[in-house]
Amino acid sequence: GVIFYCLLCGKAPFQPSTKKEPVTAFMDRIRSGSFSLEGQVWDGISCESKRIVSGLLAVEPSERLTVSELLLELGVSCSA
Repeated sequence: GVIFYCLLCGKAPFQPSTKKEPVTAFMDRIRSGSFSLEGQVWDGISCESKRIVSGLLAVEPSERLTVSELLLELGVSCSA
């Protein structure tokens, strides 16, 4: 999820808000899944791509996209 986010917008989803931000505050944002899909860079990114990023970065493992679900979202067909 983090890599896909970076590929789409060119930065990491969980970045310190300032250089002096305490590490604990930064880690709290990661644990809570606090990231943004808004702003100028995201205006040109499709809703489908945003949905995939959100599904990959879901905090609760049971809510994350599985590999099979991701492949379906991407339109990739796999057969044995």
